[in-house]
Amino acid sequence: MSSNGKTDLTYLSPDGWFSLAYPSTWEFDNEENCTSFFKQYEGVGALQISAYQADTDQHAYDILTEYLRDNGIGAGTTLEHSNERQEAAAAEFENATSFTRIWIITRGFYLVFVTYVCEPSSREVEISEVREIVRSIQVAV
Repeated sequence: MSSNGKTDLTYLSPDGWFSLAYPSTWEFDNEENCTSFFKQYEGVGALQISAYQADTDQHAYDILTEYLRDNGIGAGTTLEHSNERQEAAAAEFENATSFTRIWIITRGFYLVFVTYVCEPSSREVEISEVREIVRSIQVAV
């Protein structure tokens, strides 16, 4: 059971590259290149996750910094955690129409790209559940 008191379900990506726990009040939709998670009722945003395999070791902080620079996004990057298994970096930014938080999670040659987008006025509604889902991501090798 998650810290919010709801029963967690387990999701395994179709390619088996990552797994995560998500509350039973959320559902997902597998698309060709990503999986979208959203709250079934009264949801305000969408959590989208894509996984990639590279030819070389990937490093979350460097990848996210490069992504932000290449897309002209002026947001600072923070290294959320790094251990012998995987590392994660995150950044968030907002404009008049959307609040966005991006995570890059890496382990060896694998990279998981995660975004959460909602209206700026709703940014605090689901963010604790979203962070809990993202913290549960395990990159497989």
